[in-house]
Amino acid sequence: MSDKSKKIVIVILTILIAIVLALIFYRKHQSEQRVSLNQEYFTPIDDQNATFMGATYTGDLITDWPKSLPLINIRTVTYDDLAAKVNAYCQIYDADEYGEYYGNLCDYSLYADGHIQMIEFNTDQADVSGENSSALSLERATRAADAFLANFYGDNSHLTMSSFTELVCEGASCYWLEDESLPANAVELTYSRQYQNVPISTRRAGGDYISVLVGANDRIIKVELETNTIDYQVEPESYPLLSISEAVENINNNQAVLYDYDDADFYEDNPSQTVSIDSLYNLNLKSVFLDYQMNDQQTQTVPTYDFFGTAQDINGNVMNVVIYTPAIQFEVASDNGNAASI
Repeated sequence: MSDKSKKIVIVILTILIAIVLALIFYRKHQSEQRVSLNQEYFTPIDDQNATFMGATYTGDLITDWPKSLPLINIRTVTYDDLAAKVNAYCQIYDADEYGEYYGNLCDYSLYADGHIQMIEFNTDQADVSGENSSALSLERATRAADAFLANFYGDNSHLTMSSFTELVCEGASCYWLEDESLPANAVELTYSRQYQNVPISTRRAGGDYISVLVGANDRIIKVELETNTIDYQVEPESYPLLSISEAVENINNNQAVLYDYDDADFYEDNPSQTVSIDSLYNLNLKSVFLDYQMNDQQTQTVPTYDFFGTAQDINGNVMNVVIYTPAIQFEVASDNGNAASI
């Protein structure tokens, strides 16, 4: 073999060795990039656990998601944390036994329903009927609402205006704009929490709900504030997202949560059929959604795949299901604090 041939062989071997070492390093790095999840992540709201068999994904593949995402630490707050800011803003001077609070700048009512605590208040009787509808601007209204919410939510709230509805308000009453001949004189802005365009969700009934009704001339009319989880801290490390096939494999390994399904009322026309979710078969997962999920016991939000599709129970009933599974490599912490790799 000539010297030139030997050099070529050495170069090729060097490249191959470099590729092998890079793959070893990559797989080692990937295996180390796991998060430890407690069992609460896999606990459904109604504590009805299910096992999954035969799951397949038949929907479209999504290509515009981030390649990796961090965990986000959350601070769950009580009503008092937000109420102090609202009281100061509204200059509250009195309250009654029915949860009505009266202030110099605005009044508000407090509603409590399980996990949900909502503050709803009008800033000055919400009468915009005499305002000029031509002065209504979505861009200006959004800026006004953003500035208003900054009084109550910190820089880490990750609030994003997600939808808007134009309304017609007469006196203190507002309604949907059904007659196009009537110009809208107010717009309702609904806010959601997002990180890198990925929604931050909660498994609590009702979830987080924040809306601001803005009238013409950018005047804040009415606000509804959900007092849950108002502060988020993004962790520095990001974790690669699993492929859809890897996530489906985790579902078949029962590392997933049955979040929703058709209950017995769905089969009321055939009372002999009894829905059982103990074991679900032949899961046909038709679509998937990426978001951050949390529940009451968690102090972190976790990148999660939400799968939508159908499943069959032991009685042959076919039902619609929603199934959650982590979108990143994880390990499940046992009761003794150790973790089992997934």
